[in-house]
Amino acid sequence: GKYYPSMPLAVYLSVNKVKEIILYDNKYEIILDDGKIQTFYLKKSKDKSLQYIKWLLPYDENTWVPHKQFKASDVIKSYENIAVGNPPVIAPEEFKDKIVVIGATANALYDLKITPMFINLPGSAIQATAIDNRFSGESVKIINHFGNIIVMLFFIALIFALIFYFAPLISFI
Repeated sequence: GKYYPSMPLAVYLSVNKVKEIILYDNKYEIILDDGKIQTFYLKKSKDKSLQYIKWLLPYDENTWVPHKQFKASDVIKSYENIAVGNPPVIAPEEFKDKIVVIGATANALYDLKITPMFINLPGSAIQATAIDNRFSGESVKIINHFGNIIVMLFFIALIFALIFYFAPLISFI
């Protein structure tokens, strides 16, 4: 059958010169013309594959979303203002060399999703985060089974050390 890229991957492919995409059971690799390889891991479920997303923190302390958002009405008003020679509501430089994801954030549209970082994140913000992961080359890295065992043993040893170290202190009190 044919494979069709997700929106974030389609955006990435349209901007970069990609030599080849190699699909594996648990990941895919994008090989760029310059030889650089980017790997993205997938979580396979019964009927679909999901990519692990490296969630981003809010872009500043006054917001709850990871990317800058603008109201559509402000964008339209800025366009109208520029057309008649008035200063725009939003400076055009805000969009220079940027990828713009258009989406709705209203609760009534039911496009809000629960993520590890946010309770109600708009679907467009999830797409923007996935696009950001592609361009930054960052994604969640999956460690192998041996790595999981090492991490687990470390935490077991840490817990035992804390129990035996603090047990005399607690009994003294």
